[in-house]
Amino acid sequence: MKGGAVYRNALPYPCPGLGSEKRYVHETSINQICSSDTIRVLYSSPSPLGATCGLGQFVPVTLAPREK
Repeated sequence: MKGGAVYRNALPYPCPGLGSEKRYVHETSINQICSSDTIRVLYSSPSPLGATCGLGQFVPVTLAPREK
């Protein structure tokens, strides 16, 4: 995010396939993602697109410093 901000989004409902595939696609025409938007699970095969899932609220998080 701009300024290095990090946000977490807890999906309000299960999103089939997202846990195993760990990737999704999001399309927007306004260059931002909102809690009212949806994501679509990306599968490696046989069909590239999976479940469409609604997003929840975005919550700012603070990351712990990385150990060197």
